[in-house]
Amino acid sequence: MKQKQTTIMIVLLVIAMVVVPIASAEGAVAATVTIKETPAVSIGSADDVSNGADVTVPINITSASNIGAMDISIMYDISVLNATGVENGTFNITIMAYNIDAAAGRINISFAEYPNTLTGDGVLFNLRFAAIGAGNSTLDITVKEAWTGDVPPQPVTPITVDGYVNVTGGVARIPGDANGDTNVNIQDAVLLFNWVSFPGDQGTKYVLQKPENANVNGDTVTNIQDAVLLFNWVSFPGDQGTKYVLQ
Repeated sequence: MKQKQTTIMIVLLVIAMVVVPIASAEGAVAATVTIKETPAVSIGSADDVSNGADVTVPINITSASNIGAMDISIMYDISVLNATGVENGTFNITIMAYNIDAAAGRINISFAEYPNTLTGDGVLFNLRFAAIGAGNSTLDITVKEAWTGDVPPQPVTPITVDGYVNVTGGVARIPGDANGDTNVNIQDAVLLFNWVSFPGDQGTKYVLQKPENANVNGDTVTNIQDAVLLFNWVSFPGDQGTKYVLQ
């Protein structure tokens, strides 16, 4: 079982261990099941997104009934989109974690909410993407696990509905791709570090093929701060889009 799924189970187990003894002290309590109808988890869509633009797509849930925890995976086309982050939605979930696997084009999100479980309709999370290439990217959403807030927790199998992002236009800027090969990796980080460290060799020994991609921290100057950020981004893929964000 993957780390995020294990995290959910640990949280739910702790909840059950805390609540069940309290109930048992007052007498035997039978397991309750509060699923009233099957929830649907869907991801939004976006049309005519300009290449190079940022786009936000919601993950929605409808007919939620006492949902206590969930593990979600979203797949996207890395030639069209670059995932940059995940933000809380209208439920303002308190216990959540996410990971962006930029190489695989996958976002993993896990959350647990107790005792104020999720009921009704709303936005679970908002996904942030940068459009990096023309085309249509399906947003394939999978709910790997879902549990109620009952004691003990009961499994839920939501309906899922995929979305998409349609990007129009030409070649977009790829933050971090300093050497212009359309990939962002350690070669770009080393090139940028050398470029800022040896200004006398800029344009001769160290050439930025895509200088517009080298300024990765969102200011107006390309310097050692950009080089350090890019080096950390490629060195710690688990922190991409969270601790280390390329702009």
